[in-house]
Amino acid sequence: MRILLFDIDGTLIDCGGTGRSAMDETLLTDFDIPELLVKVDLAGRTDRVIAHDYLARHDLPHDDASVERFLDGYLRRLRVNLPKRSGRVLPGVAPLLATLGPSCGDSVHLGLLTGNIVLGARAKLDHYGLSHFFFTGANGAIPRGGFGDGALDRNDIAAAAWRRLVKEFGPGVAPGDVWVIGDTPRDVRCARSIGAHCLGVATGGASCEELTLAGATATLADCSDVAKAVEILLG
Repeated sequence: MRILLFDIDGTLIDCGGTGRSAMDETLLTDFDIPELLVKVDLAGRTDRVIAHDYLARHDLPHDDASVERFLDGYLRRLRVNLPKRSGRVLPGVAPLLATLGPSCGDSVHLGLLTGNIVLGARAKLDHYGLSHFFFTGANGAIPRGGFGDGALDRNDIAAAAWRRLVKEFGPGVAPGDVWVIGDTPRDVRCARSIGAHCLGVATGGASCEELTLAGATATLADCSDVAKAVEILLG
């Protein structure tokens, strides 16, 4: 058995800055800020931590209610802005997922390991036509994997995803059956925190060398060599 958990931004897709623009607009409009004072780091972080930082670094209340208000505004603008900006599915991703998906039967299971909240992940993957690989059940309502809804730390997301996997597949599933595919050292570290392998792809901000130094099991410049990616993940 192989369980393959994919990061979203910088790994599966490039949203063309839609996420950042939606967050910027939310702060400026919903919280009546005249201008952005700082640029908040987004790479490999959870939506809740990012929302907290946007608020705290602009001297705004950053309690749970304020974070929820921020995330609600972000989701509204994300859905509106996705069709307006030029984004893309990253090289090789679509054929890789098609190869690893239903054609592999019950031996391979796809999921997500992302800092995105579930509704944000769904909005992005719906827009780029990838949701059906990761959302199951009637009308694709059931997400598989770990998300940033209730977690601040990415390692906590990985731990929660691992608990769900054990519940779904039983105690016979082992950490060595799991691969996390991501583009940042934070993806690598969260994979290692649950004993999983990590395929680092240099389609975000980090190089193959940086991902290797962080502890990635293997690295690729991108997923355009589908056969090589499949060999790494299933070999």
